[in-house]
Amino acid sequence: MANEFKLGRMPGEDEVADWRGQEWELYLENLPKPIEPSQVVELNSRFRLAESKDYDVKVTFLLLAIASNCKDYLGEVERTLKEVGRKKYLVALYRALVEGNGNEEEKILAKQVFAAARETYHPIVQGGIETILNKHC
Repeated sequence: MANEFKLGRMPGEDEVADWRGQEWELYLENLPKPIEPSQVVELNSRFRLAESKDYDVKVTFLLLAIASNCKDYLGEVERTLKEVGRKKYLVALYRALVEGNGNEEEKILAKQVFAAARETYHPIVQGGIETILNKHC
């Protein structure tokens, strides 16, 4: 299905009705990157991926949005960085913000969110994110 996306076809509701988190994660990871920001918005409007309670799905979608320079979801990225504590999600999102398209707005966001949320993170996570930010900002 990811190959069909390249041709402009999104999956239908019936095709994804039984998908669980792993299927969504695999599908999103296999989409070409970047895609058009309008395609990111369309994916979310159809399937509400940014609202997923499954953080593997949500973060994978947000990583796609960042890679596609789709600014519509930066607020959701910020909320996620402030509410989740797992290193695998935090490192992936911070890394995408600062290593991505070289966008200064995203780097500033990463630094601001980290300053606000730093104390809620485990000390090991704090150190890892500080290393990422120091290297790229």
